[in-house]
Amino acid sequence: MKYVLFYESADDVLANAPRHFPAHAARLAEFIERGTLLMSGAFGDPQQEGSM
Repeated sequence: MKYVLFYESADDVLANAPRHFPAHAARLAEFIERGTLLMSGAFGDPQQEGSM
């Protein structure tokens, strides 16, 4: 079974994301190493189009 998670970013995401990114990337790496995360990323414009 596979799941897709869509989400909308907060209005201030561009200001706050850089300080959280290292921890976020490390957590994603854990899932990738286990083979449970196939893909992640934003669409063309995450503020207008959302993220996955």
